[in-house]
Amino acid sequence: MDDGERPDDDAEPGYPLTIFDYLMSGEGKEIANRVVGVIESIQKATLEARADQARLNMKYTFKDRWLGYLLQGVLVTLALFAVVLLSYYDKLNATTGLLMGTLVGYAFGRRTG
Repeated sequence: MDDGERPDDDAEPGYPLTIFDYLMSGEGKEIANRVVGVIESIQKATLEARADQARLNMKYTFKDRWLGYLLQGVLVTLALFAVVLLSYYDKLNATTGLLMGTLVGYAFGRRTG
């Protein structure tokens, strides 16, 4: 060993030769079990987080759609009220009608899902 040679593997009897030999030992099995436990806990946490995310997604999707329907209803009600009011005072012309129709058409024509 004085001239820079590597020691023989057989010269150190207390250490396993390969990682597979180490994993077959008691300490190696314990470490392998811990690693598997960590991986399983990460999987479990990920699955629980995904389930929570899906639950929240359903909740907020319902609220979002309800709010969208409410806003569409208010928009149509206001547009109808404006058309009736402008028609009554004889102020409804083609440009105003086209603008209101475009606004209502945009609200109902855009994709919501």
